[in-house]
Amino acid sequence: MIVSGRVRAPTCSAAPEAATDYTRTLLVPARCAGSCSCGAGNGCVCVAGTPRCEVTLGDLSPGEWLHRVEAAATGQRQSRRALVMGDSSTAAAVDWTAYGSVLIVSSSEDGRGPGTLRQAVARASADSARPPTLIRFDHGSLAGGSMTVRLTDRRPLQVSRETVIDGTDADGNPSPLAPFAARSYPTIIELDPTDAGAAHAATLRFTGPGSGLRGVYLRRLLGADDVIRGRDQDLVAFGPGATRGFVESSRLDGGSAHRVMQDCPGNTAASLLNPAQGKDCIGVSGTGSLALADAVVVSESEVRHCYDRPVKSRNAGVLVRDSWIHHNLRGGLFAMNPNGKLLARRNLVEENGKNCPAATRCQGGPRDGMSCCPAGLNGSACAPAASLPGACPGSADRGCGSGRCVPLDGVADVSAGACGVSATRPGAAQMSAQNGTGTDLRTEQNVLRNGTRSGVFYRDAATGSMSDDFVCGMDVGVETTTAAGSASPIVVSGIASVLNRRAGVLLNRSGGAVAQVDFGDVRSTPRRGTRNAFSNNGGPNPPFPNFRAGSGGPSRKAEGNQWQSGGGGAGCDAAAVRANDVAPANARLDVDPCEAPRSPSGGTAVEGVFPSAARAGAVVHVLGSGFNAIDGYGRNDGPGGAATCSTLAAGNVCATTPRGTCVEFERSDGGWSPATAILAVTPTHLVVESPIDCAAPGRVRVRRKLADGRSATFTSSTPIFCRND
Repeated sequence: MIVSGRVRAPTCSAAPEAATDYTRTLLVPARCAGSCSCGAGNGCVCVAGTPRCEVTLGDLSPGEWLHRVEAAATGQRQSRRALVMGDSSTAAAVDWTAYGSVLIVSSSEDGRGPGTLRQAVARASADSARPPTLIRFDHGSLAGGSMTVRLTDRRPLQVSRETVIDGTDADGNPSPLAPFAARSYPTIIELDPTDAGAAHAATLRFTGPGSGLRGVYLRRLLGADDVIRGRDQDLVAFGPGATRGFVESSRLDGGSAHRVMQDCPGNTAASLLNPAQGKDCIGVSGTGSLALADAVVVSESEVRHCYDRPVKSRNAGVLVRDSWIHHNLRGGLFAMNPNGKLLARRNLVEENGKNCPAATRCQGGPRDGMSCCPAGLNGSACAPAASLPGACPGSADRGCGSGRCVPLDGVADVSAGACGVSATRPGAAQMSAQNGTGTDLRTEQNVLRNGTRSGVFYRDAATGSMSDDFVCGMDVGVETTTAAGSASPIVVSGIASVLNRRAGVLLNRSGGAVAQVDFGDVRSTPRRGTRNAFSNNGGPNPPFPNFRAGSGGPSRKAEGNQWQSGGGGAGCDAAAVRANDVAPANARLDVDPCEAPRSPSGGTAVEGVFPSAARAGAVVHVLGSGFNAIDGYGRNDGPGGAATCSTLAAGNVCATTPRGTCVEFERSDGGWSPATAILAVTPTHLVVESPIDCAAPGRVRVRRKLADGRSATFTSSTPIFCRND
């Protein structure tokens, strides 16, 4: 096996001795017992009979690298892009798997003939297979270096043994270092069965452990709305035995960008026509384990335009991380009854419950399954129409087709009233846990923006937790039904719920029944469950319904939090919070003590970042404590400030005297650069875009205003950014 690499984009002037490429050979034994050898100069560790070879390289040039692995004996060839930093204290790492067998897809046809994807899947799942199996694509065999495989046979593709389908090309595309919208996908798989009414038509179904997709653009093509049948038709399904499955660095498109919905007058749940339910992009059910260690992992992927849900968990554990989840019609991530376990970490989750992306249409509309213009298919150019087509897609459909189109002026109205064809689901949540014992939703460091009803919704008997999430632009930021958390209390810590239309939090009550949920108990959990922020929910004038708790039943705690009406002094005015931020006036909610955003208890600290290194413009999460999550919004610190979820930079300004929370990154020349965009601000979590191309370790700092109006700077104690993993 040969491993090699070359620097694609250096991020600083390297020293003369810094290497810009490497090539090393490893002799990988099939099995081992106790000790092992991978060839002269290479390390080897035997782990449960499996050898782990290691190559150590020094003095590599900082920058973006293209790493490759080749094994002539099996035909394995893979490429991957990653960053290498000028960081002498930690090492960058790239992991490869040596596959027992490799199958190559060289045909775009559907069938069991040589070189087809369906034949490769059948061979990988046969009793004679030698797993783990890699299925890769021969991009060089087709003009343009890209391949579109169109699956027209209605039969599902059943992957029953450990198999990885890798669509990444020799140049490392799609690159996980590129922004989602800018990624290039050389491997496209279209699910377009001629018998589109069959259940599970052309679904990729995994029932083997450690199996999944990498670097693939997978999309379903839907017919006209009035002929779409009521069948389960996931893009990808993980079933019994599919523990440790994955979807990595991929784009999944459910084909519903121009479809109307089941939730319309002419399309009832009992109708066979046009039902969205069951058409998930990723369905995970009954894998055989609820443990996080065995979870199906969706990472660094874009999941969009799913007719039902982007990811659904039922009797299984699922982790969704570092992904973009948007414009999925029935809502966002879903922990389903029974025993759906879902952990969501560092995702951007937005616009779910509607499919009105802000883009113009092509002449006549794009083909089903393609994105709207001007993004076009795979980033190609697409000319806008000179005028609206005579009949918009959906205008003749039964149900709720209205004949209105996405406008051509480049400024799309995504309000409910403008979504006649591209419909909305008013009750959709960006993340939700269905009612029923065993459903569990845990959220960490996510950005949830611009939905229809709820940001996060816990229903009866569901459990979970929220930590460091930013929830903005919903009808209600966080919502619970009366028996949510009854099996185990839901703990909420470090979140900000802001700029939501009706309330930052809504605890539904019925008589004496209210959810078991903790928004801050300073006595029993002085840090956990505290340091949330609630501001500018419900409208521009007081009283602000930042928290709706109801007047009946037992009290709930929301202590140690920042509030819009708490004031800008050295202490927080709990009486003003109760009068202006909590509804109704006699709500059973404990808010005292509360936190002063300009004088937080414990001070302010920058403690960590993720990822550890990034290119300029990449999203970076900054973790710490004592960040000001109040002053950045309209009129909280004088005129101006953020008025929408996308204008946070207007309220978090790096001036001589900063407003809100200013975030700055240390450059290699010792100077400081402010973040180029701000996506989220909570008391413990900031999400920004990096202003620098990483080269060598540097510090991160925040600046904010003190209670006396002076500026203060809080810098990480060590260089925490631009480090190797």
